[in-house]
Amino acid sequence: MKISVALATYNGSRYLREQLDSLAQQTLLPSELVVSDDGSTDDTLQILREFAQSAPFPVRILEKQGNLGFADNFLFCASQCQEDLIAFCDQDDVWMPEKLKTAYERMMVDDSILSIHTLEIVDCNLNKNGLWTQGIVKDEIAEKMTYFPYRGGWGNSMLFKSNLVKEISFNIRPKQPEEERPLSHDTWIYILASAFGRVSKINKPLILYRQYGGNVSQTKSRTVFDKLHMRFSLSIEKLEERRDFYEKLSCLFRLLSKKERFEFSIDSMVVSKIYFEKYRIILQKTNMYTPKDIRKRFCNYVNYYKNQKKLRLGVIKDLVFGVFFGACSK
Repeated sequence: MKISVALATYNGSRYLREQLDSLAQQTLLPSELVVSDDGSTDDTLQILREFAQSAPFPVRILEKQGNLGFADNFLFCASQCQEDLIAFCDQDDVWMPEKLKTAYERMMVDDSILSIHTLEIVDCNLNKNGLWTQGIVKDEIAEKMTYFPYRGGWGNSMLFKSNLVKEISFNIRPKQPEEERPLSHDTWIYILASAFGRVSKINKPLILYRQYGGNVSQTKSRTVFDKLHMRFSLSIEKLEERRDFYEKLSCLFRLLSKKERFEFSIDSMVVSKIYFEKYRIILQKTNMYTPKDIRKRFCNYVNYYKNQKKLRLGVIKDLVFGVFFGACSK
């Protein structure tokens, strides 16, 4: 299998050369670099054209009209790639020389549909600021349908099979749970990959992930107060977001299961049922809090926890906040 790199750009001239140089220094070179620029007004396109003249692989700069936004720009770019494997590429990172080779070899050995790895967080001058693990603690394989990401999977760490964008239109993806916009490109691919195949997790930082005020995706460290708030607050709105999101995914996979000549049609029906069950469970919990009558809330509480054998924090929290204080959605 050969690799396409999908690079989405927008006014990225400040750090773009460093990223392009790191692509040219890969120990396993891609077969092509496909670039979708989203209307840059700086020197981004000039830098790309200069690089194309000496790059050790073909460079295609796509022609398109209008501004797509970062997520659609990435997915449009990936949809135009020609090879069997695709790697998303941010314009301001720096790849380790062995990034593509390591990810490729793991996918071949694991027979996986996607691989992700940890990231070295750096500042604008490439000074190291820590590790972003994405929850990866060791090299492992996640089997299909054994985990169902609500969020997660950083695009700049992904190498994935192209059928995830070639056979499934990115225009059908649901909205981001907390925002009025379609799912980000990496969350969408991660959800599909977790449903349809194995995911290889690589416990090794393979890029320098540059964090500064100007880039789109940034990690956010939580304060002690944030962590305590997340632990003890009811977060009914978050539950409702997740409930509605799982319902949409259940419907989406059910539609995919009816698609003609689709290799994942059977898997899609199974995944649709799993997401529906997740939706149903959360629906029971959100219904616990919403009635105005405290007796009704208490009945819902008892029905929800009637099989609970251990006294956990969530049981007490729901009794106090959900039943007695009647925490309701907006």
